[in-house]
Amino acid sequence: MRIYLSILLLLGAFGCTAQERIESSDSFDRSSPASTFTVFQQGVESNHFLQVAQSFSDQQKRFMLFETIFSEGMLGEGDPKKEKIDRLFLENDINMDALNKSASDAEDLLSQIVVKIDDLDHFLADAWTILESDSKPRIRPEILDVSIEGDRAIVTHNIVLYSYHRKRGETEGTEKTTVHETKAFLRKYGNEWLFCPEGEWNDKGFKWTVPK
Repeated sequence: MRIYLSILLLLGAFGCTAQERIESSDSFDRSSPASTFTVFQQGVESNHFLQVAQSFSDQQKRFMLFETIFSEGMLGEGDPKKEKIDRLFLENDINMDALNKSASDAEDLLSQIVVKIDDLDHFLADAWTILESDSKPRIRPEILDVSIEGDRAIVTHNIVLYSYHRKRGETEGTEKTTVHETKAFLRKYGNEWLFCPEGEWNDKGFKWTVPK
C-alpha cells in the first residue's frame, strides 16, 4: 500500500489548472469499493488531484501529508518546484524552518502542520500538482478482484511502471515496462468507501503516526 500510494507524488505530465481542480466530492460516486477505485483511477489519469485526495480517509491524508513534507525536503535549493511548494506552505502559515527547530520529532512536526491547514484536501491537491513529474505510473482501469467484508474491502488491481535503461557509454537506452499486481485497502465511512492505510483497515480507530 505504501508503494502504491507514494507514486501519487510522482504523477502527471501536464498538470491541471486550479479551476479544473475545483470539484465537489458530491460529484463522484464512492458508494462501492469499485466505484471509489474508478474515481481515484480517473483522477490520477486526468491529474484531478482534489478528486484523488477526497477518495482518502483522514488517516490516509495524514500519511500523504507526511509524504508531501518529505518530498519537499528532498528538493534542492533553486528548484522551481521547491519555491512553489514553499510558497504554498507559507500561504498556510507553515514556516518549515521554524517548525523544524521547534518540533521534538517528526510526529510532532506533522501534528503541528496538520492543525495549520484549514482544507487538507485542497492543500494536498495543490501540493501534488506542484510535485508532479514526467514519470507517470499507469493504474490499469480493470479491477482484478474485490473482496468485501462488512465495512472493509480489498481491491486487487494492476499498475504499470515504466523505467528507462541506458548502458554506460551509450547515448540511447530502452524503455522497460513492468506490470505489478497490488492491493488497495478501503473502509466505508457513512455512505462512502475511502482508501485507507492497512492499519486502519484492521482497526477503524487507527491513527497514522510517523514511523520511528
